[in-house]
Amino acid sequence: LDPSPGATSAEAEVRISLGDAREVVWNGRDLNGNIVANGEYIIEIRVLVEGTETVVTRTVTVLHGELTVLTGIKTWPNPVIGGESTRISTQGGNTLALRVRIYNLAGELLRTLNAAGDSVEWDLYAGARTKVADGVYIALVEALDESGVKDTRTVRIVVLR
Repeated sequence: LDPSPGATSAEAEVRISLGDAREVVWNGRDLNGNIVANGEYIIEIRVLVEGTETVVTRTVTVLHGELTVLTGIKTWPNPVIGGESTRISTQGGNTLALRVRIYNLAGELLRTLNAAGDSVEWDLYAGARTKVADGVYIALVEALDESGVKDTRTVRIVVLR
C-alpha cells in the first residue's frame, strides 16, 4: 500500500486501471473493514459489459511499517502460581479496545474477555464458571487503536496451583 503524500497508511489506497479510462480503487481493507496484514495479495476484478466479461488481475504488495498497534504483550503474574488471576496488558501503540480469547492446548475456546483500554484481568475461570486446571493456556490478544487498526498476538499463560 503506497499512501499518497500526507496520508497515513490507514488512508492509503490502490488504484487499478481497467485499461479504458476506468479504474477500481481498493482501500486496503478486507470484507470486515479491517486493514489487511502485510503480504502479497492477488486482486481479481471481473467486469461484465454488454455480455462480455473482462478479467483484470493484479498483484499488490502491502507493507504498513508504522501500523503496529502492539509491540508486545505482558502477562503478570506468569506463571500463575497459587494465584487467583493474571493481568494481560498490551505494550506499544494506543490501544482503544482489547479482546482476549483464552484457549486450552486442544484448541478449545474457554473464555472471551473484552475491555476498553490496554489491559484485562483473567480470573482463571473457563466460560462455564469453573476454575481452569493446572496447565498451559494460549491467549489470543486482539487490540484495536483509535484509527481502526487491529493487531493480533498470542501469548502462553502457565497456571500452577
